[in-house]
Amino acid sequence: MLVFCVKIGESAFKCGGERMEEGELIRRMKRGDPAALEALMDRDMAFACGVASSILRDAPRDVEEIVSDSFLALWNNAHKLVPGRVRGYLSAIVRNRAKNRLRELGKELPLEEDLLDLEPSGDLGPRRSL
Repeated sequence: MLVFCVKIGESAFKCGGERMEEGELIRRMKRGDPAALEALMDRDMAFACGVASSILRDAPRDVEEIVSDSFLALWNNAHKLVPGRVRGYLSAIVRNRAKNRLRELGKELPLEEDLLDLEPSGDLGPRRSL
């Protein structure tokens, strides 16, 4: 069955003719509704690809695989999703999987990714800032 989903605004979608907020999409994902995941993928696919591409710069096949696996992880962990935080959760999944792929390939993390891991606050501190 093909369900048509369209984004309406920042957090609302129209799936199969009915309008749904992100919270409703999450509830439907928790019940196993694939149309809800499809709507979230429509909204966040470009974002997830951007996150993965920033880490896996020269590996477009790896980007596709990482993003697909990340959405599958999102689906499998729907019970953990909180409205308004889905994009942050997805970003963390994509980033961690992309970093793991780089390690598997024996490549260095991009410098900005190394810096992101130094201080969670983003503050390099007085000794590291120039």
